[in-house]
Amino acid sequence: MGRKRHPEPLTPAEQRVLEEVRTGATNAEIAVRLGLSINTVKYHVANMLAKTGLDDRAALGRWEMPREPGHGTKWAVRAAVIAGAAAVVAAGLLVLAPFYHSAPASHAWMAYAPRDSNSSNGHLVALELTSGVRRDLRAAEGWSIYGPVWSPTGDHLLAREENRSTGASRLVVFAREGWTRRYVDGDFAQAVWAPNGSVAVAIGPDQVTLLRPDGSVVASQADHGAVLSVSSRAWSPDSRSFVALRGSAELLIGSTAGEFWRVDDELRAIGVGSAHRVFPVGWTTDSSALVLSASAPPPNPSLVLRVELSTHSVAIMSDEEVRLALANRQLQVSIAAGQDPRWAAAVAQLSADHPDAAPRLLGETADGRGLVFATGNVDQPDQLIIAHGEGQLRIAGALEAFDEIRFSVVLTGDWPSPAGAGSRPAPSAPGASGAP
Repeated sequence: MGRKRHPEPLTPAEQRVLEEVRTGATNAEIAVRLGLSINTVKYHVANMLAKTGLDDRAALGRWEMPREPGHGTKWAVRAAVIAGAAAVVAAGLLVLAPFYHSAPASHAWMAYAPRDSNSSNGHLVALELTSGVRRDLRAAEGWSIYGPVWSPTGDHLLAREENRSTGASRLVVFAREGWTRRYVDGDFAQAVWAPNGSVAVAIGPDQVTLLRPDGSVVASQADHGAVLSVSSRAWSPDSRSFVALRGSAELLIGSTAGEFWRVDDELRAIGVGSAHRVFPVGWTTDSSALVLSASAPPPNPSLVLRVELSTHSVAIMSDEEVRLALANRQLQVSIAAGQDPRWAAAVAQLSADHPDAAPRLLGETADGRGLVFATGNVDQPDQLIIAHGEGQLRIAGALEAFDEIRFSVVLTGDWPSPAGAGSRPAPSAPGASGAP
């Protein structure tokens, strides 16, 4: 059985850092143990403090997410647990419609760093799971490469390289067509693609940079004196605006036009202070506004906020306003896995197939059409399962060991939804190279 996984809203990467925090390890010690940079560890700790509403590292080490309905920090919008709201979100926003088979080929590309005791993270593997086609993507001599992230279209793969001697870092963007690469210098700890794959936002210790798939810079904004971070829901649905956190109670909103707005005075004007932990939970469907959760310990009020991009204004939303916006399908909000109907449907079937050890959720595919599960040992599963629509793609057999918190899967082309789950043998570890 795999190790105990912590519940949402923490990502798998944050969960692993949290396990080390609970041992009393310093950021430097955690970085060495997990093979991360110190800055990356700092970002994860800052994100967890923001999400949980806790004040310090010691409290974070003692924290456990309550599992009872209606409890826990208000990291997600309160309306998601109002009677019927989750059903509205499920029906209108998150359910995957059945996929219909047509001319375009269906591929499932996985990118990962092989977990080998003799390896210095000198390469990534891009593996097409349905055919076994494999491409080894090697870092330059003296560099390590990790943290692969597919674009939602599957056309580009972004990763981070670090010089093992100097500690210098940079981003590298691979084009799947021909596997050419472009480098972007800078100490970036996070990068998130826009939904349409046309641009990515990269976050460093004191800057935000917008990148095109060819590695060219669209815009960059220096922002000193705050820990910057982004979530997987950073981008608006139209791929034109994004939000980055500045510490725990401020925001930086940017656009692909190169405009940036630091949201601080507007938050303080409506009562959001140092006791609050602000976290983005979604956007309006027309991309005109951002929805925030501002949680705080009693007696401070926890709030749901609407940030209007055109007027640079912030307003408090009542529960009724949020409920109506959800009912009218005007909001797209991120919710915990337990409220995602795809997760519930997949777990029900997978648990029946594996009564002794329920599959663990590893994450969502980069295109948003599927959920990735695994069975067996952590970092060396005996089966990968991609739940897409009403179907499942199963990769069974001995799989190469990989880091489960630093990998990426994307579905490209059409994906049919058969009545029963399909099953394919696992591709061999060394195999053909190139694109199918």
